[in-house]
Amino acid sequence: TGEAFYQDVPLVDPEGKFVGIIPVPSLVRAQSALIAEQFQLAEFRRDELLTKNQDLFRSLHQLRQSQGRYETLFQQSPLAVALLHPDGRIEAHNSKLQTLLGPAGESEGSLPNLADLMPLRHRESFLELLSLHESGASRACNHADEFTLHLPVLGERLFKFHTSLVQETGQICTILHDLTEQRAVERKMAINDKAELFES
Repeated sequence: TGEAFYQDVPLVDPEGKFVGIIPVPSLVRAQSALIAEQFQLAEFRRDELLTKNQDLFRSLHQLRQSQGRYETLFQQSPLAVALLHPDGRIEAHNSKLQTLLGPAGESEGSLPNLADLMPLRHRESFLELLSLHESGASRACNHADEFTLHLPVLGERLFKFHTSLVQETGQICTILHDLTEQRAVERKMAINDKAELFES
């Protein structure tokens, strides 16, 4: 009892049995060390959280930049671009392809299957190409081939299809280059060359 009692702290076990004594100065030092440790841990966690927030901000900034580049390249491309399901269904497309598709390109629900717009001889080859992409066949990583499409407004047109697999989504990126006029000019030049050959 008295002043001396407050200089020490008795220790007891869970059953209340006396175990020993801790001097108050030692207890204060232990508590101060524990508080300092907790402060250090809190500082570390705060710094860690700050770093994570900065990383997240940078990631979001990069994502916005990538999205902006994607939107610009995808929508402003002078060529028709589509993201296809492996069965030929159009899952996304740019405004150029929408123009080619005519009224069918105005509503996402009514988008045609590109394979359905092809004559049978091209349809089978096109679906086989998409299947090669889906299976990850190396020879189909980047492919270019010519297919005919019968478009609602423009009629029959010949396109060069540049296709590649988007690994992250499983979609097939398809870029369509209209060759119809180019082939018509080539045929006309060939006819003129033959005519000149016969005349000489």
